[in-house]
Amino acid sequence: GRGQAGRRGVELVRLTQEEILAEAAQTEIINRASLEQMLRVEEEKRKVVVRDRRTSGPRVVTKSTREGDSVRTYVTFTDGPLPPAIDDVAPDYPPQVKCAVTGQPARYFDPASRSPYATLEAFRTLRGERRVRPSAS
Repeated sequence: GRGQAGRRGVELVRLTQEEILAEAAQTEIINRASLEQMLRVEEEKRKVVVRDRRTSGPRVVTKSTREGDSVRTYVTFTDGPLPPAIDDVAPDYPPQVKCAVTGQPARYFDPASRSPYATLEAFRTLRGERRVRPSAS
C-alpha cells in the first residue's frame, strides 16, 4: 500500500517489554562509559588551566568600590617606583576661539574661509551671501 512505499523496505518491529529493558541496559552501559571518559577529559583540562599566579616585578592594581550612587576606583602601584607622569600638571585649556564676525564664542568652523563663526548670520557674512527675507506683509 501507500504506507509501505514511503518506508522503502524498512520493517518496524514491535519490541517486547523484555527486549526494551535489555536494550535500555545496554544503552546505560554505553552512556556510563561515555560519561566516565568525558569526566576524565574535563579533569585533564582543569589540571592544565591551573597556573601559577605569582608575578615578579612592578604591577598596577585597580580596585573599584560602589559608594552610594558613585563608584570610587583606587589605583595602586606595587613593587616599583611611581611613573613620573603622576607628578605632571595638566596642560592649560586652549584659548576659546572667537567668531570672526560677532566676537562671540565660536561653535563652528568654515573650511572655505578658514574662519570660526558662531551663528548662521555670521556664516552668511563670511561667505558673502546676502539673502533677502520675504517680508511678512
